[in-house]
Amino acid sequence: MGAADSGMHGTMETNAFFASAERLSLGEAKKQAVVVRNDVGLRRVAGAIPDLLAVLNQHRQVVYANRPLLDFLEERSLASICGARPGELLQCVHASEVPGGCGASGSCRFCGAARAIVETQRTGKPSSEECTITAADGGSLRAHNFQVTVSPLEVAGGRYLLLSLRDISADKHRQALQRIFFHDLLNTVSGLKVHLDLLRRQAQGKGCGETIERLERIGDHLVEEIRSQKLLVSAESGTLEVQKNLILSTHLARELVEEFAATEEATHRKVALAPFYESVSFISDEAILRRILTNMIKNALEASVPGETVNLGCRKGEKTVVFWVHNRAPMDPGVQHQVFQRFFTTKGPGRGLGTYSMKLLAEEYLAGRVYFESSPKGGTTFTLSLPGGAF
Repeated sequence: MGAADSGMHGTMETNAFFASAERLSLGEAKKQAVVVRNDVGLRRVAGAIPDLLAVLNQHRQVVYANRPLLDFLEERSLASICGARPGELLQCVHASEVPGGCGASGSCRFCGAARAIVETQRTGKPSSEECTITAADGGSLRAHNFQVTVSPLEVAGGRYLLLSLRDISADKHRQALQRIFFHDLLNTVSGLKVHLDLLRRQAQGKGCGETIERLERIGDHLVEEIRSQKLLVSAESGTLEVQKNLILSTHLARELVEEFAATEEATHRKVALAPFYESVSFISDEAILRRILTNMIKNALEASVPGETVNLGCRKGEKTVVFWVHNRAPMDPGVQHQVFQRFFTTKGPGRGLGTYSMKLLAEEYLAGRVYFESSPKGGTTFTLSLPGGAF
């Protein structure tokens, strides 16, 4: 495991993110281990936490480890690991590159765990980073991904560091697979759309136009669904980046009305601009906004009976831009209390992300608010309020 300077020897400015190779003798480290182990409160807390926990002295040596960490290392007791540094315990390939061990090699400056340790030593405040460790395990290489959190700790008047390692390898693997999946799937569908366009041109006048147009609409719908899921995955993982755009509300609304006119959801139903729809120019993320409004319209269409119209409206507030989608059907009171819960749905298994994603995207990424009103007399209206007003 790499490291940064410990802040103890005055080399932080000249050797950023390098840590001193100096360490206590094994005998001195064991004396510290006895002191730490006698802290009943620490033992109780460490025993109740499933994360891998270690207490480090100011030389980054382990003087205490909880049972999950010992089990992870396949060690029976602290005695066999006392005095070692975290990278040495985890068999980091860089821990033996130089005589100083873990934290002293050139590679250590890039280690998230080392950076977190040094930052806490420097500031006296908790620090957290992601860390990837390549371990030499029995002649083969193995990668570990950890979320590392380091906090200052005082035990019997002595200064220590509480190191927490949460294994996020499965999360990182899943995220990588998701990125590959969405990328490859979008490429495949894009290729299909290109060939459908060529086929449509070649089939002009041969009576196949309607079928090809329908296939193109299916392709467009598939692309939209893939992008929607990709957006939701990014939002839930906290990796979604907001892109600010100048948006003209009327232009966006008309595009949505035209897009829904050709969808299965709008069969025998209609999406229209509400009376007195206001045209407003404002700054927001168009892709996220489009996804929220799309989900609102989809839900309204699914709740409508043939022949009914779903209205999409917009108005300008003092410091807000407000969109709403209205349909005539009221929601059951029991449904209203659960409508924004993840996976709650009245449409059967495998559904229930539409209203949840509206709230997540609007409130976590656009600093807006999503709410609804529903009654037998007034029907159901979902409203999105965005900050910033118009110009």
